[in-house]
Amino acid sequence: DAMLEMLDSFASLTVTTFDYPTALELKDYPSRYNRVNSWQDWLEKRDQDSENLYLITGSLYFISDVRQRLLG
Repeated sequence: DAMLEMLDSFASLTVTTFDYPTALELKDYPSRYNRVNSWQDWLEKRDQDSENLYLITGSLYFISDVRQRLLG
């Protein structure tokens, strides 16, 4: 919670989950944050938005999945 609060102080925060045994389920995040069911769909939509900068953070397992998706 403390880390999410720090990140939220910089900009709008959106949370998600991914397929990993110890990943936090989406329903377990505090309700004050925007939630995305599919990070893959969200990432695809953001790919088309070249006007904004997005910071994606999380576990090394999650970032590895995101990196693979971005590199194709």
